[in-house]
Amino acid sequence: VAIAAFPVAAFLHAGELRGQEWEVAAHYILPAGSRGENLRIGGLSGLAWNPKEKRLWAVSDSRKWAQSAIFSFQLHLPDASGSPFWLEPDGGFMLAPGKENHGPLDAEGLALWTRNRFFLSHEGSKSGRLAPGIACFSASTAKPLFSLNFPDWFFPGADSPRRGLQENRGFESVAVSGDGKLLYAASESPLMQDLSNPFDGARGPVRLLRFDLKNRQAPPAQRAYIAEGDAMFGSVVD
Repeated sequence: VAIAAFPVAAFLHAGELRGQEWEVAAHYILPAGSRGENLRIGGLSGLAWNPKEKRLWAVSDSRKWAQSAIFSFQLHLPDASGSPFWLEPDGGFMLAPGKENHGPLDAEGLALWTRNRFFLSHEGSKSGRLAPGIACFSASTAKPLFSLNFPDWFFPGADSPRRGLQENRGFESVAVSGDGKLLYAASESPLMQDLSNPFDGARGPVRLLRFDLKNRQAPPAQRAYIAEGDAMFGSVVD
């Protein structure tokens, strides 16, 4: 399993599953200035593993270089001979602007769907030209193909500012079922109308969403979830 949240990857293996215990077997820090193709690698906010190609894909949520970017890596895993664990960047591309992508995206989660398509969750743009959402992109052209539909109450309204996703707390988590028919996601923090205290952006249920990818026009099924623990922002990340 590989995880990322900054340009760092860790290789883990499960211990005794009774207590859901994991331990870090090795980790690797991408050197400053690392590049995939001709793109500088910024912070990594989401990862996806392609078992057929044995390649790790990552999305950079750094908007310092104008647009979010996708990178691919070859994994060199530790073995009995003592060889180290490290990541070798072997490709990358900028996400091309399109009619549904006015960029720069604040990209967060990444999920592979088919060989040439992937889903990307994003928290919109601070310019206000792009609402938070989940979009499907082409891996061959890097252009957006379509966006999933959300009910109106996920977005602020002119007549109801206390409604919708909170600023910079939109969608981070996204995953596709093994058969490719369903997509799961969650709001990072409670919607404005779900807050138990309107002045505390962390307290309240987040919404777990399930989309039917065979019927993308249908609204997502929803379940309320109370995040455990005492997270600083009460958030659900990728």
